[in-house]
Amino acid sequence: MQGWGSVRITPATSQKRYFVSQNQADQGGYITDVPYVIHYYRELNPAVLKLALAMNGINWDREENCDYIELGCGFGLTPMFLAAGFPGSRFVGTDFNPEHIVTARGIASTAKLDNISFVEGAFADLETQVPGQFDVIAMHGIWSWIDDENRAHILNFIDRHLKPGGLVYTSYNTQPGHAAGMPLRQLMFMGYEDATGPTEVRVDAGVKFAEKIQSLGAAYFTQNARAVQVLDHIKPKARNGLAHEYFNTYWRAFYFSEIAEPLKQIGLNYAASAHLLDNVDFVNYAPDAREMLAKQEPIRREGLKDFFANREFRRDIFIRAQPVKQNPAPLLAATRFATADGPEGMDKITGFTALGKVTVKPEHAGPVLTALAATPAASITDLLANPACAGLTPAEVMEITVLMTALGGADPALPEAGYAVRKAATDRLNAALWEAAQTVDVIRSAASPVTGGGIALHRIEQLFFLANQRGEDPGVFLRRLFGAQLQGDVTSNYKQFMDKRVPVLRKLGVG
Repeated sequence: MQGWGSVRITPATSQKRYFVSQNQADQGGYITDVPYVIHYYRELNPAVLKLALAMNGINWDREENCDYIELGCGFGLTPMFLAAGFPGSRFVGTDFNPEHIVTARGIASTAKLDNISFVEGAFADLETQVPGQFDVIAMHGIWSWIDDENRAHILNFIDRHLKPGGLVYTSYNTQPGHAAGMPLRQLMFMGYEDATGPTEVRVDAGVKFAEKIQSLGAAYFTQNARAVQVLDHIKPKARNGLAHEYFNTYWRAFYFSEIAEPLKQIGLNYAASAHLLDNVDFVNYAPDAREMLAKQEPIRREGLKDFFANREFRRDIFIRAQPVKQNPAPLLAATRFATADGPEGMDKITGFTALGKVTVKPEHAGPVLTALAATPAASITDLLANPACAGLTPAEVMEITVLMTALGGADPALPEAGYAVRKAATDRLNAALWEAAQTVDVIRSAASPVTGGGIALHRIEQLFFLANQRGEDPGVFLRRLFGAQLQGDVTSNYKQFMDKRVPVLRKLGVG
């Protein structure tokens, strides 16, 4: 994977009432009256963690039989998807918002997921409430939203409960990418503190306060184009999500070294980014920058990468071991891949880095997507044996497959063995979520026994599946739910769904 000839970079020009909050507003600086958004986070999937490590030449083989805990799991959708997709593993989710935990327990119970448990408690309570050792300790975003005392509690828990060779996943706001946005956050927080009422009203007041200051010609905005871009990005976002992203009292952005050094003191070393595209240096850094970075020691190198990329958010994997690196090619060759699309979806496989827009070359991506679309999952060896890839070299097939996965056009897939057990568990979970879709529109994913995680599935598609399971006419079913709110030709949409989406979804074990 030296040349990355498959890469093209265009330079940048510049029924159950789930999810209803009833809690009080603020506990130790952390917002609790507004529930966190419910979402599946791909990077937390053990199969994705394994692939990220493999891209960096590190072999990690605990993904199918591990003890896994997510701290601050919110409504627990990600660990529930993983529990269904990895039935041989044990999962724990913790959160101190009672609504989150009650909801998560209810869904898991309905889905009969007996390999997951949820713990309600603060980080200070982890030591007494969560026994045992873990292969993976995961945290999404929380490091940037809590105070130093709680960070110390987490470090103590990691030190006492992470197994040798175990992984810590942590994502957090990063400097220097937030350099322009930190004053904006302070400005919004001033408006938030001045306001009264429910949290979402105060968040909206904070955003409007920043807009007001901008409208008055503040030099902060006229002299900082990036600040204007950040505010424009924030303005249309849902206020409940913004509440957690920007308005916790102890909100902070970190330099990489501020994360890596404390973890190093308890025996952890940086291993890889769980955001797969960040591991492809060729698309992130110019040749001279790559040459300079290669000469740096690991912590300094990662910190400098953030300056070259002006990175705002990191998704880091640390390992409790001294990483032993090898040629990544054999590890990648042993990985199976799956796609939810075929060659017709090639134009959607894109990404952006500091160097510009990253796309795939059709002459390489087309054959691999054709081969992947014909099967639930395939290894590099399988792809090379497919006639569609006859014109590509082994290196080209590996590069384009890994790159498309890094760009979200494919996912690492689990072994064929154990599929039936995984399918039974993901079917139960999906059925529970589709029942909930009758009354709420917050879950946009379905659990897949092929990938062990989530794949995109909109609410109407979920309700189409639910109507089928009940043996009801989809049009009649949806009109009963939505009445006059239902717009469009349901019969035509349903036919398109059955003809185009269902074959792909069933290939991935959904429905």
